Amino acid sequence: MISKIKILFHCCIILVWCGCKSTPIPTGDRLVSVSWVNPTPMTLHSIETRVGDSNAPVKLDKLPAYVEVATETNQPLYESSLIKTQLFTGKTPIEVPPVHLEPPVRKSPEKEYNLRIQLRQGLPPVATLEPIRLTRARLAE
Repeated sequence: MISKIKILFHCCIILVWCGCKSTPIPTGDRLVSVSWVNPTPMTLHSIETRVGDSNAPVKLDKLPAYVEVATETNQPLYESSLIKTQLFTGKTPIEVPPVHLEPPVRKSPEKEYNLRIQLRQGLPPVATLEPIRLTRARLAE
């Protein structure tokens, strides 16, 4: 009887562990650019953002004060990805609290999106998915 309970207990642990390690669900959409908004008077020397479990961070070498700058990428989008960003004002990285990627407020007919990251001093950033055509139109002004 005890061995059956042990086996059942181990099976439950394995199922819980497998549930925690589940594969992210692709949305069928693509992330084609990332833009960062710097609302501070300080120029950032470099910035990098990882979307979910991506092995390739999206990087930008210089983010001037009070501007938005975009850089291209090509990554699949997954449901509930975690956005992790690091800022560099010199050689020292500044960790930014991670945020979850929410579904886009406006759907893109082309299924191509920009991830807009609004940095906020001392607070988690605001990450928004928007259709790439809206980003291009805004940044072209």
